[in-house]
Amino acid sequence: MEVIKLNLEQYMNSIVDIEDKKSTDFANHAFDWWNENYYWRRFPPLCLTHNNIHLCYLFYTISKNEEYLIINFLLTPKKQRGKGYAYDLLKYLFEFITYKDVNRVKLTCTPSSLPFYNKLGLEYWGVDKLGLYYSDFKMPHQGITGIKKVVLDSSLEEFSTSKIKEMYEMLKLNGKEFDKKQKLIFEDSKEILKEKYHFDDLKNKILFLEKCA
Repeated sequence: MEVIKLNLEQYMNSIVDIEDKKSTDFANHAFDWWNENYYWRRFPPLCLTHNNIHLCYLFYTISKNEEYLIINFLLTPKKQRGKGYAYDLLKYLFEFITYKDVNRVKLTCTPSSLPFYNKLGLEYWGVDKLGLYYSDFKMPHQGITGIKKVVLDSSLEEFSTSKIKEMYEMLKLNGKEFDKKQKLIFEDSKEILKEKYHFDDLKNKILFLEKCA
């Protein structure tokens, strides 16, 4: 196995070989988003390869103040799933970023990817208007295996008041605007997450801050 960086042309040539439509749509969405933000040069996506076969893709950025590692997109085409490729690529990223001055990690993930991230130990502050679950935790400087501990030890006290308000503004609807299908997915997702879903804690913190203001 080898991890390589892809430029725009290499990525375009790579995703042509993806066979299932859902993965292709996701790959194209990542491509468009990277183009819009001019990220190809600064943050070329990572790709896990074996025998010249591209197995998994990871798009990440680092915030301007270098506080956050942001995991933007993680894609394993359907044909390659269930073989640990996404884990291997994330493991590489955390080992690489450990050497940088990054304090925290954040990501949003789809309901279908919750089982994967749950195994890593992630927990969530809520769901945004796109139906993506938001996680924000301290950088595990011992690598990917350290995620569970930093998440278990985390609390809202880690965040500034402005950051808490920013998170709440993004998540405050908490699925209220979802259509019938989205609401069913949301309820199923909360059942999967159980105590890993902390929107009520975030909301109560906001109410406390407003009361103290």
